[in-house]
Amino acid sequence: MAAGLPLLLLGFACTRATAAPITLYSTQFENFNPTNDIIGQNQWIGAGEGGNGFVEEFYPGFGLSAYIGFAPPTTNGLLVWRPVNHVPTNRPIVDITLDMAVIDSTTNNNNYDEFRWSVYNIAGQRLFSIVFDNRDFGIYHLLDDAGGQFRYTGWGFDHDTVYTLNIQLNYASNRWNAWLGGAHIITNELITTKGAAQNFGDLDAVWLRGGANAGDNFMVFDNLLITADLASVPAPTLNKPLAIGGGQYLIRVNGTEGVKFAVQASTNLTSWIALKTNVISGGYFDYLDTTAVGLPRRYYRAKWIP
Repeated sequence: MAAGLPLLLLGFACTRATAAPITLYSTQFENFNPTNDIIGQNQWIGAGEGGNGFVEEFYPGFGLSAYIGFAPPTTNGLLVWRPVNHVPTNRPIVDITLDMAVIDSTTNNNNYDEFRWSVYNIAGQRLFSIVFDNRDFGIYHLLDDAGGQFRYTGWGFDHDTVYTLNIQLNYASNRWNAWLGGAHIITNELITTKGAAQNFGDLDAVWLRGGANAGDNFMVFDNLLITADLASVPAPTLNKPLAIGGGQYLIRVNGTEGVKFAVQASTNLTSWIALKTNVISGGYFDYLDTTAVGLPRRYYRAKWIP
């Protein structure tokens, strides 16, 4: 070893966090009783009153599909949902996919309502909504800011037309996006504007009366899939190990908030041993290595832990 070099040569490396998505909830409604309401079946819950149930082969190949609307509510409207309750500590990307269509009111009814998809956290706070307004055929969105301002997306929809709706939440960046039929209709809006708990409680199908009287319009939906993923979390970085005396070294792991990483060490870059597993908080976590005393060299890396 050349003169002047320390007996302990320290290096560092890192690995990117990658994983396949996990399914939080999925249904095509084929195992539901078509003669009963959605509410009360397979852990689905409701609030308010109004028509809800199932239609069969409403669109060819769809089999059994759910709907809300049609039968007038005695209150302002109806919400139906199935609790998911995902805490996105290690999987901050939540993807929602479903097929939907808004069926217009009949001409002898002549009343028109609005239909929404609303995301709530586990505490029951509404985070945001996508609104399909059957009075003007416009698509709007609502955040959780004070005043509840409707924001027009610049997009509309057609009656009796099946669309695929995709919603992606990134809890690591507090942002969400939405696509309808492949069109990017909502871009990088805040999941919460007021610091509400950033977790995924449920997705609600919502029917709200548009005027004094409800229409016999309704929303059909099917093929609901909710997944959680970690694919977009960037690789961690390590600061240069800091010698603090006595053969001890301080290792700092920098990474995405709430993601778990393990500090590993090697003397040959082939065999690695785990030293410490921790969750990133405040942008980093530190590990004090007291086991490197007497080693001619040691390398470190941080590895994602699912």
